[in-house]
Amino acid sequence: MYRNAFDPVEGGTLELRVGDFFQEGLHSDLLVISAWEDFYEPQEGTMVAALKKNCGIEVGKLKQRAALDFTQSETVRGWVSEELDTPAQPINWKSTTTRFKRLVVMESPRRTEQKEEETGPDRRVPAFLKMFRLLALLPLHHISCRSVATPLLNTGRQGAQLQQLIPDLMEGIKLGFQHVPDLRYLVIFDLNTENINNLNSAINEHLGRSSIQKREISINMLPKPQVEDLIKTLEKLQNKPNIAKHEESASIIEEILVQLKGDTISLVTLGISARKLIECLVAERVKGKVYEDNLFKRINYLGDSISAWTANSLHTIRIFGNWMGHADTQFNEKQPTRKVSHQDLLAMLLSLASVVNDHPWPAKKRGNLPVKRGETVPLIGEQRGRK
Repeated sequence: MYRNAFDPVEGGTLELRVGDFFQEGLHSDLLVISAWEDFYEPQEGTMVAALKKNCGIEVGKLKQRAALDFTQSETVRGWVSEELDTPAQPINWKSTTTRFKRLVVMESPRRTEQKEEETGPDRRVPAFLKMFRLLALLPLHHISCRSVATPLLNTGRQGAQLQQLIPDLMEGIKLGFQHVPDLRYLVIFDLNTENINNLNSAINEHLGRSSIQKREISINMLPKPQVEDLIKTLEKLQNKPNIAKHEESASIIEEILVQLKGDTISLVTLGISARKLIECLVAERVKGKVYEDNLFKRINYLGDSISAWTANSLHTIRIFGNWMGHADTQFNEKQPTRKVSHQDLLAMLLSLASVVNDHPWPAKKRGNLPVKRGETVPLIGEQRGRK
């Protein structure tokens, strides 16, 4: 179940979810968990147990052949598995639709060692700050960390209280996205609704979220036929082979469908998700070409090869997503000049329907070439000037 989404930096999204990771259908490069140092017994209620139950992964065996091991570093104290689910060693995913490529484990000292640990030089560095430190090292080792999913680290068997973690998590969010430019998508999940609600409120306050970004509206405020048509159009796109094999696009479409099929819509969550979807679709179209880090320029770059209607619809979705992600800023179109209403949401959804329905966006039809007086227009297949 979605709780909220945030856009702390341009191109970077933080999302909060209430629910079981293995039932959320997430696709990420990394799953980050916490555990006691060298203790990986699958105790009930732990992520270690959930990994064994849902995909047959035994965490202790993964550490024995870790790709990176920073457990001896007090400023990091974590390790990264080799790439999982390879043809040589496929993962038994069972019934889960969730996928991740590598496991990251942030270790904590065992209770018997905590007293000694409290005298160490880095005793006050919490798990989330260590996690961002580790993520910053991964690009140097050619390990992708574009998308990361993590529970509320150290709130399980380690017994940390959420209110103690929030200040450091806020600092981690502020610095983490800035110093890990490869990180585009971070999901924090928890089964405890109260924990996610408290974290949601703290992040709202920390980021200076406006009332616009906190707003939810009833799905009944939107015309039912248009919503149903959009759902069918998105499902059709989701099932196309080229989209289905693109895990990020398929996952984002699923995010949007969950919103549209629910009772209420979070403006910020849906706005950011729609923007993320067109980012993926546009990036695929301009792959290997210019402007790969700026959606505005990428859309304009496509302007000569797609219809004006498609380009305008893409910009409408982009602007709405910017409103939701950056409504506390004072830069150009990112700051709405009035209260965002359900009509704005409807305009964005209609634009999304247009973009999705026309995908893969046929090339713009060129007008007839200008004809000079006394010159005949050649038939199709003829060369100009040839009789």
